Amino acid sequence: MLTPEEEKSIRDTWALVSPDLKGNGIKFFIHFFTGYPEYQKLFRGFADVPLDKLPENKRLQAHAFTVLNAINGLVDNLDDPDVLTELLLKTGRNHARRKLRRGDFENLKTSLLEFLGKALKSHWSPEAENAWTKLLSVMVDKISEGLESPDDG
Repeated sequence: MLTPEEEKSIRDTWALVSPDLKGNGIKFFIHFFTGYPEYQKLFRGFADVPLDKLPENKRLQAHAFTVLNAINGLVDNLDDPDVLTELLLKTGRNHARRKLRRGDFENLKTSLLEFLGKALKSHWSPEAENAWTKLLSVMVDKISEGLESPDDG
């Protein structure tokens, strides 16, 4: 899947984001909802909250932390493909009942890559972008498998 250099690049860049999972998660979701406003409507707890008020919303804070913590779990398990796969399949299964599709996670991937580029500034090298693109492509593939088999596991 990933080369040792790519794994190091992911770990090194994530180390700059992970100390503030909640804060960066909120910033990510505001970026995501700015690019894809239709997704905010899927969240009952903050569907109609204006973007500038979202950082104060406790439901968004909780979801933002949960999502970035899940990515933290991916980074922590780069060296254990079986656990990585199971985490992603479970994420897909958990989102199947919300009628999400592969394209929704492709949009999330695009937005996450943009967000990491903005957040990491000079630390976002072509190597880091390539490594993250590879990891997030696997993420989308495995989550999509889970979406298609919601009753497994």
